[in-house]
Amino acid sequence: MFVVTHQARESVVKKGGTTYHFVTEGPARALELAREAAGDKDISLAGGADLVQQFIRAGWLDELMLHVVPVLVCGGRRLFDHLGDAQIEWHKAQVLDSPRSPIFACAASPPSPDNARMTWTITPEPVDSPAAAALWRAYYTEVSDRWYLLHEDRRTDPEELEREIAADPGAELTPPGGLLLIARYDGEAAGSAGVRLLGAGSPS
Repeated sequence: MFVVTHQARESVVKKGGTTYHFVTEGPARALELAREAAGDKDISLAGGADLVQQFIRAGWLDELMLHVVPVLVCGGRRLFDHLGDAQIEWHKAQVLDSPRSPIFACAASPPSPDNARMTWTITPEPVDSPAAAALWRAYYTEVSDRWYLLHEDRRTDPEELEREIAADPGAELTPPGGLLLIARYDGEAAGSAGVRLLGAGSPS
């Protein structure tokens, strides 16, 4: 185990046999030592956002594991800030589902010429359009499944799912009281957001 630090220390051997080596020459040197020790095996990085950002900027990460925890944090460093001018595409490689917090494995690659020309568009759309219906179904299914997996160790009953989806057609997101926005990446629906328009005397 190689620990990037500003303070020089002697190596520490734990009871389980793991040896912690403290590296003061920076991330590049720590990676070099890790590669020498690992040989043909994979190398894993564990650290705060600052260290991860340095590895991303340098192009040293092949895969990123994101553990999404539903906790409101009022401070800290944003993981995908301060990445410089490098254009990196993240592709979903694996999803490890959990009732409490999913883990996403994202593979990194340079942008392809085709993807470099792809763009995001955001446009209003009727709530009953095929794209809106598909996105709503995917969202409701995920949220409902997470609740039942957490509380009852099962997924949503299909009949109940259909009833609940039909009971909330999104009428409040139709003009003049609301608006549904669909985000598309290279023409493919990828996300949505609802906007409710409140009158001047309505509470915020």
